[in-house]
Amino acid sequence: MRIQEPNWEFSLGDGRLTHARALASDDDVASLQQLFEMLPSYCEKTIGFPPGPAEAHSTLIARPPSATPDDKLPIGAFDIGGQLVGFSDLILRFPEQGQCYIGYVLVDPKCQNQGLGSYLLEFSAKLAASRQSRCTHAVTGLIETFGHEGRTFVERGGFVPTGRATPYKVNTISSTRHEYVKAL
Repeated sequence: MRIQEPNWEFSLGDGRLTHARALASDDDVASLQQLFEMLPSYCEKTIGFPPGPAEAHSTLIARPPSATPDDKLPIGAFDIGGQLVGFSDLILRFPEQGQCYIGYVLVDPKCQNQGLGSYLLEFSAKLAASRQSRCTHAVTGLIETFGHEGRTFVERGGFVPTGRATPYKVNTISSTRHEYVKAL
C-alpha cells in the first residue's frame, strides 16, 4: 500500500487509487449512513440492531465526556469517484492525555480484504501522532462479538492486548470489551 501525505492518497490492494479526508458536510453524513446500511452486521454486533436512520449523525457527534469537539476526527476514505468506501473514528487525548482512541473501522464490502481497513488503522494512528504532541499510544477496543476475525484484524495492525477487559452491555448485546494498544 502506497501512502502519500499530505494528500492522504493511497492504493487499494487491487491498484485502485483512493484518498482520505475528515468528514464534515451534510453529504458526508448521508454517505456514512449508506456505508452503515451496507454493513448492518457491524451495528448488530455493537448495539444489537441494524443501523438506525440517524446512525451516521450519532456517530459523527458522539464523543467521550472528557473529549472536546476538536478532539474528534472522523476520517473517510473515498474511491476515485468520490464514494465513501471506508471510515474510522479517531479521538485525540483519550482515554488518557498521551493516547488516542481509534473506533469504528468500517470498510465497504467491495473494498474489504484489500488493505483499506489496515490502512485506516495505521493512518489514524499516524494522524493522531501528527496532531497531538506527545501522543505515545493508540488504543482500540474489541467487543467479543467480533470474534477471531476482529482479533486478527487489530493484532495484524500492530495492536496488542493490554489484558484489560470490561463488561459490554448495550441493548441486546451482553459481551466483553477487550482493550488493545499500539506504541506510536
